[in-house]
Amino acid sequence: AAAVGSLTTRRLWVHLDVNKTLIGVDPASGQDVHTALVGSLGKCVFGRVRDRSEHGCDLSEAIDSIPRLSLPDGSELPSKERKGFRFLAEGEDSVALEPPAVADGATLHSLVGFLEREVLPYMEEASADARGLVRSEVRAANEAIKTARRAALDLVLRPGGAAARFLPHLQAMKDALAVPPALAPAYAASGLSHAADGSLRFLCPAYFTLLQWLARNRPESTVVIRTFGTDLPEVVAEHNAFCEGRHPLYPAGPRLDGSPFAIGGGSEGRGATGGPAAGPGAGAGAGAAPPEGEAGRPGVDFRLRCPEGTGAMLRFADGPMGTAMSTVRVGAEGKGAGPAQVVVGTAAIHEELERRRALGMRAMGIQDHYRWWKSHDEVGEAGKVLLVKDGPAALSEELSVFFDDNIGGHRAKIVDARDYTTGEPVPFSRSKGLFLRKVAMPLVLKGDSFFVDGVRDAERRADAIVNGEA
Repeated sequence: AAAVGSLTTRRLWVHLDVNKTLIGVDPASGQDVHTALVGSLGKCVFGRVRDRSEHGCDLSEAIDSIPRLSLPDGSELPSKERKGFRFLAEGEDSVALEPPAVADGATLHSLVGFLEREVLPYMEEASADARGLVRSEVRAANEAIKTARRAALDLVLRPGGAAARFLPHLQAMKDALAVPPALAPAYAASGLSHAADGSLRFLCPAYFTLLQWLARNRPESTVVIRTFGTDLPEVVAEHNAFCEGRHPLYPAGPRLDGSPFAIGGGSEGRGATGGPAAGPGAGAGAGAAPPEGEAGRPGVDFRLRCPEGTGAMLRFADGPMGTAMSTVRVGAEGKGAGPAQVVVGTAAIHEELERRRALGMRAMGIQDHYRWWKSHDEVGEAGKVLLVKDGPAALSEELSVFFDDNIGGHRAKIVDARDYTTGEPVPFSRSKGLFLRKVAMPLVLKGDSFFVDGVRDAERRADAIVNGEA
């Protein structure tokens, strides 16, 4: 394989979740900006789980103020036997993807992880029938639990709350999503912002930096937007506006619609962020001088065509034939050709996606099967299917990377990496960092290089395997 610092011909598939990965605030959730960002921050601050009786537990008062929930099985939450939690000391504070190392070697948990496992765990829907419970009642109880979790986070992450010292990170996230006042009217008029006055970004800046970097450094790459929700049209609208050079926050370009190559910044040599080209209104539009040595190189068309570039994953069983993809038929010219088709089996789905890529579709959108995942208690093996091929020979030719905020530190949780030839799942110990990349919105919004850095790290891991170093 080519070194990470070179222009590689490896086929790169970059899959990205939407909610809290590409967007900081999900309009469909009904949450305001503050509530949504508090939830993201709560996944990135850590502490120790303690016996509740121990001195110095930080969350006791907040949790005790949560109204008790009566569940269909007769139990109550929060449990009186629950554990306590103590944040890291002032000098150990960090906002990170993974728990930081501590001197005593203790196992640390995120604030959200503690609430989910120790205080307000969901009821298992998959075992409801065997326990004599009504599934609809279990679902309703889990929605109430979700609401209680959000209330607990808000009590802790507020001025005077137990985690108040993390509030500067929360403000930094809000600042990163804020649109400069001079550009807000144009953003509002475009219909792309989900704030009526155009003051709030929808897609985060790091995503646009990724597209520019891929176009310049990984021209054989394909971007796939993945969502359990119905937000693909909104994402596609802003994605395509950027690619066509008509995004109001990037009035000078670049254009990623197949126009002659002219992208400012973003080369390996200038660093992942691409310098000033990553910011609103910066970058080089079509017709600008291309980078040295790349004059005449064809431009990359990252526009997402609808409906040809979209589909829905359907899951109905385990194994290689237990997954299907419903999509519009695409003819030899890359255009829609007739009624919808259903492609069955992991190998056939991968072949169809590769065929579309070969026809010039460098951006796609897939709606995943939420009910299958939810009804299987949100385990990774029932989540969003990522089709991969492992091993040195395969990784020298193709690498698939999936970014999602719900990927855990010790389990996949929401993404199901599978070998597309056998349909067998790839162990998380293997896929973590290589195929699966955990996302933390505080870090996505901290700069503009989060996704680029993640892709480059995954490539380094793949190269180590190809070269027999891992």
